[in-house]
Amino acid sequence: MASEYDIRLDGNSSGVFFAGQTLTGSVELNLAKVKKVTGVFIHFKGYCEVNWNETTGTDKNRRTVHYTGREEYMDITLYLAGSKNGSAFELQPGRHSYPFSRPLPHTLATSVEGPWGHVRYSVKLTLERPWKFDNTHKVSFSVLRHLDLNDNSLGCRNPVKIEKSKTFCCWPCSSDPLFIAAETPIAGYVPGQTVAIKGDVNNRSGKTVHSFTAELIRTDVFRCEYPRTKQRSTETVLATVKNDGVGPRQQTTFEQFLKIPSCPPTTLTSGLITVSYAIKLVGHVSGLTINPKLYFPITIGTIPLVNAGVPGYQSVTNVSPVATQPMPGYPPTVNISPMGAQPMPFAPQVPNNMPPMMVAQPMPFAPQIPNMPPMVTQPMPFAPPAPDMSSIGPTAPLLPHQYSADLPPPTFEEAMNANPVNNQKQKEGEAPAIGWVNFTPKYMVYQFDGHSSGAPTNPPQPIEFPMPKA
Repeated sequence: MASEYDIRLDGNSSGVFFAGQTLTGSVELNLAKVKKVTGVFIHFKGYCEVNWNETTGTDKNRRTVHYTGREEYMDITLYLAGSKNGSAFELQPGRHSYPFSRPLPHTLATSVEGPWGHVRYSVKLTLERPWKFDNTHKVSFSVLRHLDLNDNSLGCRNPVKIEKSKTFCCWPCSSDPLFIAAETPIAGYVPGQTVAIKGDVNNRSGKTVHSFTAELIRTDVFRCEYPRTKQRSTETVLATVKNDGVGPRQQTTFEQFLKIPSCPPTTLTSGLITVSYAIKLVGHVSGLTINPKLYFPITIGTIPLVNAGVPGYQSVTNVSPVATQPMPGYPPTVNISPMGAQPMPFAPQVPNNMPPMMVAQPMPFAPQIPNMPPMVTQPMPFAPPAPDMSSIGPTAPLLPHQYSADLPPPTFEEAMNANPVNNQKQKEGEAPAIGWVNFTPKYMVYQFDGHSSGAPTNPPQPIEFPMPKA
């Protein structure tokens, strides 16, 4: 019988945790024989790494530059038995259980996998053995940083509207214009929701627009810092829908719907990897010409604005009961206006029919204070003692269904178009790992269809990973 190792993470069966939560679990050892070790420890690791190579020139002038960038988010070692540089001891055959608990920092970035970089988190078990290779096993998990779309500073309640005019051929033979206007009712969504896109087209040209295609575009930007700052970006189409076109000198109105798949939330902070999203609307025109394209950005978060799968255009009824109403005049109107519309000024306008303000007159004398008994005050000899916060742990972020019972409980699904990675890949200087485990980050996806309010139907279960053999 070979020795077996197991790492159990308490929380949910998907291995997804939020920044600010406390990561708890246990290490389970089932030893077939006596093992002599100097320590048993786990290592919490979180980092962002970006790299690529660029080659220029040919033959003897060929030159390759390696661009790199790295950010450390978490690098913590926790001894479960023994100590660093401690005396050797023997682990007897049988089962050994070591519980552990560690708060995750509130500032952790969301897990991401891309062609030129990634953000990864893991817990690695090591059995330090004197004069022998250490036994190691690593378990990866996903981290999500909450992005609440109800935050007024994001401006997600505002509709997004954009228009474009295009002519064909060149002056003086240019055609009459093709007008395209598109809008969405709100600017913020969560995975599982559907983006409703409304289009108005006035084709005054003689060209035929065969079809209109709407795409949900994810843009990842990777930035390296050595040997100099440089960046690359990649675009991924997450969803596509096609609609009928319009003939020459005709008008049409259409609606298209794009369902958002499993994907990371929009990145609001600067870093080596940033993720953003946009809707691209393309009109496919006949002949040799450049197709008109409209881009408008949207924000993807973890807490929705509305509790409906397909937000409509009645924005007042679309506001979730968990959301607070924005202050008048804030946030400022986005400078993307419908045709002919004027942006609202920041300062409210005073109506013309208001009566003139009374001119305040200075008081010649200070008002007399009535005869009241003097108030006797006792000075406080000491400031009140501060409350004892030592027993209070870090505040864990609220889960979506804890914000409001009207929100459907989310599930956690693997990222769309993501390739699994081997989380046991050995680096130079590391001990050989036991086992081979593929890992793909997972993200929240809301199930809006037919959901019922209340607690999730499937309660969280401990995570059980494959038990490798020594």
